[in-house]
Amino acid sequence: MMKPVRGSHRVPSRAPEGKKTGDKTNQPAINTRQRRVSQEEPQPGTSSQVPLPKPQKKKKGGTVAGPRKLKGQEKWKPLTRSSITALDNILGLSILSVLAGRRTKKDESQKHLNVVKNRFLSKLAQLSVPIQKQEVTSHSSRQHQEETRKSAVGKKILDKLVVELGAVVGSLEQLEKERDSLEHQCFNLRQQLEHQEESNQQILQLSEQGVLRLPPVPQRKDRPLQEQMVSLFRSGHAVAAARRLAKTLQTSGPVQDAQTLLERAYRHADHLNTPPTAVSQ
Repeated sequence: MMKPVRGSHRVPSRAPEGKKTGDKTNQPAINTRQRRVSQEEPQPGTSSQVPLPKPQKKKKGGTVAGPRKLKGQEKWKPLTRSSITALDNILGLSILSVLAGRRTKKDESQKHLNVVKNRFLSKLAQLSVPIQKQEVTSHSSRQHQEETRKSAVGKKILDKLVVELGAVVGSLEQLEKERDSLEHQCFNLRQQLEHQEESNQQILQLSEQGVLRLPPVPQRKDRPLQEQMVSLFRSGHAVAAARRLAKTLQTSGPVQDAQTLLERAYRHADHLNTPPTAVSQ
């Protein structure tokens, strides 16, 4: 008998009567169906789209079947020695980078990491890998070797550049020393030039002091000497003419000017030849 839903005015209906023996026989089928539904329902925390793993079937002898082999697994080959060596180098560099960040117990950590690395490499040597992946590993190994070669070549070039840089620095230091020496020589030559200019100035001052500054000669209106001598010798008196000639020579303007010039020249020469100390005394 089925009860109506709360709030409805429907009259309860009776379920169809079946045989009692039929109810007992259908009970195991219902339990089996419920068990299947419970297995198909997703477990809590899992997605409904992900199928559950099927339990492994046991063989007749009671042993569990091993893992299923993949397609083409019989063609797999072990890792090559070069690949293992490349992995060994990579792991060694990783261990060194880890040890560089530690401050204490470096020896113990290094021993432990080396043991783990050796175990890992021994396991790798026993594993078989697909040929394609092996080729990729070989390519990585070759690339690592190429990078190592390039690194060695770069180191040689760097060492060569360091040597060349040292030579350039040495030549620059030598040029700097030569420049300092030239600057010192230029300074000495500049000082000598200044002393030479001072001495030249003193010589110019002495030469200006040695210039004769004579007063201008007064202009005289005398007859030429030839006319005076002709006039004397016309008179016919030789003695008187000689006396007149001597007197004329003594009293003539050019002769007096010459005498004055000679006297002043002698005085100036005496002044130049006399030492300054004697003059000051």
